Amino acid sequence: MLINHIRKFKVVNSAGDSDGLKHLPLPPDHVLDIPVLLISGDIDSIIDSLEHQGYLEANAVRLGS
Repeated sequence: MLINHIRKFKVVNSAGDSDGLKHLPLPPDHVLDIPVLLISGDIDSIIDSLEHQGYLEANAVRLGS
């Protein structure tokens, strides 16, 4: 639901996360001067969700884990 709302204002949820909004270890420099919304949850649920969507390996590499 949140992604759909943000989509009204910004291109989001690209296959390669090139929108710069998700799955980053730190916020990018260009957003440090604006409010940031951090959504987190149970690590097992996050891993299961990423694996189900086929993004687990790519995000593990991106986050260095």
